[in-house]
Amino acid sequence: MKKIFLPFILIACCFIFVSCTQKNIANYTLGGLGTVGQTNTYKNGIYTGQGIPWEYGNEEALVVIEDGMIKSVVLRKLDINGNETDYNKWVGEGGRPNLRQFRFDLANSIVDKQTFDVPNIASAAISCQNWKLAVKNALEQAK
Repeated sequence: MKKIFLPFILIACCFIFVSCTQKNIANYTLGGLGTVGQTNTYKNGIYTGQGIPWEYGNEEALVVIEDGMIKSVVLRKLDINGNETDYNKWVGEGGRPNLRQFRFDLANSIVDKQTFDVPNIASAAISCQNWKLAVKNALEQAK
């Protein structure tokens, strides 16, 4: 009887751990700032923000503000040592998400909508949430 329940308990613990990690990043990402909109809300300049470090490193955003609006966003994925990831290893092969393309797609969406509060890319949900948090943190500096 114990042999039957042990695998189920281990699987349940894994699901709980993964869901808690994603919820914690989501709570930090969207709480408190809202959307930028089309008004001149921010000071012109270049601002850098970071997400929450996690087991694969961290995400970083460089946000350029011109005329009070988001002009451009550069998203970077850093490894656990703080070095930028080799995106050639993240092209969507072997079960990995295509971070090489996703970071451009997400950055373009943020600029187009003038907000960090854009939809995630499904196969890279944690990285997207963390990139959005990094953009939010950069925008906080531009207030």
